Amino acid sequence: MSRPYRNDDDSQVKKRMVVYCILVASLVVLGFLYFLYKNNEERHKRLAAETKEQQRELEELKAQNDELQELGVGENNLRSEDLDFWDMYEPTKEPEAEPDDHPKPYSATKKDDARTEKEEKEPSFDDTDEAESAEPDGEEENPAAGDGRHIGITDAAGNTVYYEIMDNVPKNEYTFASNLEMQGGRLSYRDGDLNAEQGIAVSKAQGTIDWAKVKADGINFAMVKVAYRGYESGLISLDESFVANARGAVANGIPIGAYFSTQATNETEAIEEANFTIGAIAQYGITYPVALYLENIKNDSTRTDNLSMEEKTALAKKYLKTIESFGFKPVIYADRTTLIRDIDLSELSSYAIFLIDPVNDELAREAGFSVTPTPTPASVTPVPVWSGAVTPTPTPSLAPSSASTVTTNITSFSQRDNSSTKKDPAEASMNKGDEKGQSVTGSSAGKVPQKSWYTDFPYRFNLWQYRQSGNVNGITGTVPLVLGFTDYSKR
Repeated sequence: MSRPYRNDDDSQVKKRMVVYCILVASLVVLGFLYFLYKNNEERHKRLAAETKEQQRELEELKAQNDELQELGVGENNLRSEDLDFWDMYEPTKEPEAEPDDHPKPYSATKKDDARTEKEEKEPSFDDTDEAESAEPDGEEENPAAGDGRHIGITDAAGNTVYYEIMDNVPKNEYTFASNLEMQGGRLSYRDGDLNAEQGIAVSKAQGTIDWAKVKADGINFAMVKVAYRGYESGLISLDESFVANARGAVANGIPIGAYFSTQATNETEAIEEANFTIGAIAQYGITYPVALYLENIKNDSTRTDNLSMEEKTALAKKYLKTIESFGFKPVIYADRTTLIRDIDLSELSSYAIFLIDPVNDELAREAGFSVTPTPTPASVTPVPVWSGAVTPTPTPSLAPSSASTVTTNITSFSQRDNSSTKKDPAEASMNKGDEKGQSVTGSSAGKVPQKSWYTDFPYRFNLWQYRQSGNVNGITGTVPLVLGFTDYSKR
């Protein structure tokens, strides 16, 4: 029996192929292991170098620390606010000098050889109440009073501080002594081509408003509250009556502006307030200014109480610039005290001012003006008080030339009629004393000005909220009355 045939050569070839494959695989594995080894070696070298560098830096820091300890310098964890120790001390009699571009206070409580023990106190004008009457006694002898370079602010305790009037802020140039009049509790102002507009400031506090009656009562524009930030919660809320007021006013042909009551404590919040305002007013055809209301909240603490003048000014500028970037006309809305004491108007001089400073009804009445609102018959279309129509009253409606003072005999006014020719304002100022807050010149320089019934705010303003509790047909309760010196609806 024969054995099967076998090809020995093929068997040998197969064996060699297996060996070659094993060798190649071994070489590949060895190459891969070598690559890992080299890569790991490089990483270890890099880590070693970084560790060495960190040790060197630690040694340098330790050497510096040892040097500081040798010099007696210890650890200090104080923050910048921990160094604010000035409130620990009572204010000195001589106020500290402030930068030239800030209003400089001059305390009326300062005692010197020129002062008597009795001090006259300026009436305090509150943005929530009408100004109380105050009889001038002519005994004020404070060096800053009446010098034409300072303006006084009286606090709740009756202490008056005088602030230097800044040269780089546009001045109040209205001729109130000769051109400002009051009839039925409403102001009118005429000076050449300028006829001031009658306006109101409204919010949810006025409830439901009949805007047709408001229009018929001679109101030419309305500043509508759009929203506010809570002074405790910090949350922004839309005024409940904003939509109704905006639609109602516009539907009856009354141009509107808007205002936002701020409580921003940083730039992010200021921009948030501006953006909220823009979003809310975009669809209502706003033609009058958009105002930032710096509300002077009394008898309560707010989230902005600890902000400095510089911080409040910077936040106001951020809001105003944001509003301006959307094409609206921004204004600063605040009372006399806030504008003079709490913000730096020299940094905001490019923006218009919406001033809150109520008239003094008692002094206005003594000057011969009618301060009591006159009801308008429902069946008769009311005539705007600024149109020149005069309602007969026991005393004439036109202002005497010396309306800026209260020292003139009142009987002289009862003998004048409405056709009397006004004296030249310059002559009236020279004879009866300069307007309060204006520069004192001529023969009256150095004299203490008599108190006037209108505002003594020294800087230029475009809107003036002269009465907090006014009466307008179509509004059940009271409403702030505003005088506008610029007709924005025609611009």
